[in-house]
Amino acid sequence: MTRSESPLVARRRERTRAEITLAALELAEDEGFSATTVDDIALRAGVSVRTFYRYCSDKVDALAAEMETFPTLFAHHLAQLPPEGSVAEAVRLSIPAAMASAEVLEVRRRIIVVMQSEPQLRERWFEAWRSTRLTVIESLSRWPSVREQNPLLVHAGAGALVGVMSAVIEFWVTQQREDLESELCDALDAIGPTVPGWA
Repeated sequence: MTRSESPLVARRRERTRAEITLAALELAEDEGFSATTVDDIALRAGVSVRTFYRYCSDKVDALAAEMETFPTLFAHHLAQLPPEGSVAEAVRLSIPAAMASAEVLEVRRRIIVVMQSEPQLRERWFEAWRSTRLTVIESLSRWPSVREQNPLLVHAGAGALVGVMSAVIEFWVTQQREDLESELCDALDAIGPTVPGWA
């Protein structure tokens, strides 16, 4: 929401963006992603093509932006936390900040199913996690207990953390698991000792 934008306008913008995403998802599921056009998405969403382009750069962006939300919010929240306590505590606080309602999580799940067979969407997925890894490296480096570590270990620890999160989310999607937040925390606890400053 911009400074001059009212809460009502912000909600309307969020609703329009969600409608575009859902229209793109339904068409990708029904017709196939490659057969889906921007015109089709705009028509299904009930918006003009011009409005579509106000919200999305192309049909890939119509789906990828929602798919990228979790890693982006996780990285942003972790970066905002003060470097106090353990890295494990900070990560555990950042996971819920990136979660969403059950309805939105189901949309994300469906997008990731489509993503698995679409190279352009997979590329955006991998790029979102690569960007998250870079932010996690910067965030971890603020912790006093981490600054004392070999920088290579910090990079490897951040890579392990982000790699496990991405793998757990894909497992959650393909295996139709229920509690993503708990599964993320359990998996991260298992690899936590490899992350500098974890305990």
